[in-house]
Amino acid sequence: MRGFASRGWPRAARWLVAGLMASALVLGLPGRAVQAEPMAQLAIPAAPAAATATWQPLPHGGLNGLVQALAAVGSDLYVGGFFTATADGGVQNLNGIALVHNGQWQALPDQGLNGGVTSLAVIGTDVYAGGVFTGTAAGTLGGQLNYVARLSTVSTPAWHPLAHNGLNSDVRQMAAHNGDLYVGGFFDQSADGVSQDLNAVAQYHNGAWVALPNKGMFNFFLLHCCFVDAFAFNGNNLVAGGIFTATDDFHVQNLGGLAMLSGGTWSATPNQGLGLDQPFAHDVRNLDYVGGDLYAAGTFTRTTDHTVSHLNGVAELHNGAWVPLPHDGFRNGSFGAALALAPRGTDLYVGGTFTETADGLVPNLNGIARLSGGAWQALPDGGIRADFKFGVQAITFAGDNLYVGGFFTETAGGSLQGLGNIAVLAVPPLVSYPLDLPLVQR
Repeated sequence: MRGFASRGWPRAARWLVAGLMASALVLGLPGRAVQAEPMAQLAIPAAPAAATATWQPLPHGGLNGLVQALAAVGSDLYVGGFFTATADGGVQNLNGIALVHNGQWQALPDQGLNGGVTSLAVIGTDVYAGGVFTGTAAGTLGGQLNYVARLSTVSTPAWHPLAHNGLNSDVRQMAAHNGDLYVGGFFDQSADGVSQDLNAVAQYHNGAWVALPNKGMFNFFLLHCCFVDAFAFNGNNLVAGGIFTATDDFHVQNLGGLAMLSGGTWSATPNQGLGLDQPFAHDVRNLDYVGGDLYAAGTFTRTTDHTVSHLNGVAELHNGAWVPLPHDGFRNGSFGAALALAPRGTDLYVGGTFTETADGLVPNLNGIARLSGGAWQALPDGGIRADFKFGVQAITFAGDNLYVGGFFTETAGGSLQGLGNIAVLAVPPLVSYPLDLPLVQR
């Protein structure tokens, strides 16, 4: 980050750290899922009746690599990650990003991108991709799409660079709000150095990069660097999550991986945030609102000031206070992380690397769980048998279909194999949402 360099860090050391962080992208980044209105049911596969709903594969057995981002746009599904083709090799040139249209995988212009896609956002008919690429896989726009790009989807689809050829390091999260794009990651300026003070977080407004107040974010624990992994909006108020302890100018401190931006001013959340204390920095991976409550997912176990514990991987900010969720969150062996959130009505779906609740009383939550009526509920066949390091990284809804992406090949119970890192489950319609899955009370 620029903050390091300005405090005596040599440029070479800064980019060594940046390189290590880029390598960490393939070791399990936060789940990314965005939706655009109106939502329509995806054409594949045909949704079974709610009472008999089971997981279903996507065409060609899914994809041949990690899925980290999902975006439903009408009847289309955009998928981002670290893959090159379908799992069976039947559809090639899906480098980093692919489209499911009319029930079939389709390559995007110029054979996709020349690096992984970790986040997706939708504004109007444009799809924005963020990640670790610099151009298209076919070699066009080389050095112009640095870490973020716009895909126009009408007429003749094409990739377009953002102002100043993008950013100077990894993009880890994006969100769209009121026509603007908000970008989080491990950058500090535009790729050409013209736009400064973008430390880990930036706004893209009317075709230009805009620095947010106080020059973005900074982390006192230098070994963990500083990045933004999550966004959530409540009206026009923004919440950002990740690994940081203060704004870059140090005027706002005790952020603990969470900061609220309201009226042009950053402020801390209660108890100095979530678990960002020495010797380990446990980051916030995802944020979302259900009603007026903020839900956070990540690798934390408590608040930074140690006042509120039993927050294993997931926490709720209710009436200005952090509270544990039922059964004290999740675990996988000794600990389980939550990486993705997707609200549906008053319910919340959570994806991650967990297998059960932290107290062991609710089993078979492998990789994905539903919080409804104050209780955790297992999904069919005990969820997804996801890799321990990667887990379920992205979840999103298209109509009454739940899409799940990550690193896996089968359901936890083994009834469905050959999933290829992406699967779909028909869920009961919101208008008649029965509690037909196993229920364990708080």
